[in-house]
Amino acid sequence: MAIINGGFEDGDFTGWTHSSDNWQVTTDAARSGTYGAQATPEGYDTWSLYQTIDITGYNTSLDGYFNIPSYTISNNGYIEITISLYTTDWSLIATIFSDVYTESNLPEEGWVHINYDTSLLSGEVILRIYIHSTDGGAY
Repeated sequence: MAIINGGFEDGDFTGWTHSSDNWQVTTDAARSGTYGAQATPEGYDTWSLYQTIDITGYNTSLDGYFNIPSYTISNNGYIEITISLYTTDWSLIATIFSDVYTESNLPEEGWVHINYDTSLLSGEVILRIYIHSTDGGAY
C-alpha cells in the first residue's frame, strides 16, 4: 500500500491534504519516529486530513494510532474522531473507526490502535481522518 509520508516523517504534510491551518506536524505528536500530525483546537471546529492511496495488489491492512491528550478536552467539550475510506468520488466505502471522547471516557492507554483489513479492496481509495471538536485536539 502506497501511503505517502504515513508517519509524517518528512516533517511536513507531503502526500496529505488538510482542511485548515489548525493541523501541524510536530515532534510533540510523535508516537514513534520523530514527527506526528496534530490537530490543534480553536473551540468549536472541524478538521480533515486525507490522502488518495492505491491499494491494488496489496493483501494487507491499514494500521495506525491516534492519541487524545487529557488536557485537550475541557468545559464539558468533546472530540469526535472518524477514520474512513472513500471512493475517489467521495462515496463512503467503510468507516474504519468512529468514537466520541469527553473528559470522562478518554482512552486509558493513551494511544489507540486502529487496524483495518484492506485485502478485499482494490484500486484507488481516499483515506480520511475527520475530527470534530467543541473544545479539544488530537494527534
